[in-house]
Amino acid sequence: MFNKKNLKYWIIVFVALASIVAVRYVKTTKNGERNFKSTINVVDVNEVDKITYRIPTSDTDINIIKDADKWNVVYGDTIRTADTKTIERIFSSASNIKTSRIACVNEDLWESFEITPEKAVNVKFYDGKKKVADFYVGNYEYIEPEQSQQQMGRGGGTMNTFIRESDDNTVYAVAGFLKMVFPSDYNQLRNKTVISYNPQDISEITAVSSDGSGNYSLLKTLDGQWTVNGAVADSTKATTFVNRLKSTSCDKFVESAPNTIADVVTIKGNNITPIVVSFYNQGGDYIITSTSNSEAVFFDKGGNIRNRIFTDITSTFLSLP
Repeated sequence: MFNKKNLKYWIIVFVALASIVAVRYVKTTKNGERNFKSTINVVDVNEVDKITYRIPTSDTDINIIKDADKWNVVYGDTIRTADTKTIERIFSSASNIKTSRIACVNEDLWESFEITPEKAVNVKFYDGKKKVADFYVGNYEYIEPEQSQQQMGRGGGTMNTFIRESDDNTVYAVAGFLKMVFPSDYNQLRNKTVISYNPQDISEITAVSSDGSGNYSLLKTLDGQWTVNGAVADSTKATTFVNRLKSTSCDKFVESAPNTIADVVTIKGNNITPIVVSFYNQGGDYIITSTSNSEAVFFDKGGNIRNRIFTDITSTFLSLP
């Protein structure tokens, strides 16, 4: 039988548990509407001209700054051109975030979601000097699909990321793995272009290797016929090759190229400045420079890019008997 002291204790416990359940699972009001914020970090992407973030393992901000019609990545004293698609992905993922539920409202629980300033990625959006968004990106969770969905072949589960606005104790779960759009290595934000052109404009690709092997000259005549080293090429094969090289990229960077003889590919055509790509052999790996992206020096592991360009001309360009 309860005495007044025990009854008071159990009332406190019940209220505490009810509060936790309400915060964790409530999704609608009696009118069928959410009773928590449905979106956070709502910003006008056309007004934002700077994004800055800092990862927990670094004491240096990574800054993405708009300069006229292009974006630059700034890390310490280093300034590099940013990759346009990467910036678009940041805006798409982080400028209008849809919340799915409240994870917690208690600062004491931040640690379990890795949402503390010491462990989370702190992201800020600016319009000039005005800060228009400031939030933390924490840990993530994977939710297994329900058994009924698995049985119906709807597997896959759900990935959620925990985030918190800097002026709010509330931690929200949002769909997706948001940390992926804020890499720890600033190089992953850089322009990764090695070769870029419109295939319709190309009339000549010439490859010259340092040892004289694998050389070729692929030319398009005035009547639209491709030739390779003076022989008539298979039009379909030549066109496929030109199309395959049109958007060549590399995501590994080095500081400088060696002062050695290189394998060189020159690409010419209508309405374009000639593109010159140089490959420096480093024991089977290659260092690449390109006039399509003159500020970058790339590392080509195993010569994957180099070998796609310096190719067997018989199988690549000619009709086999």
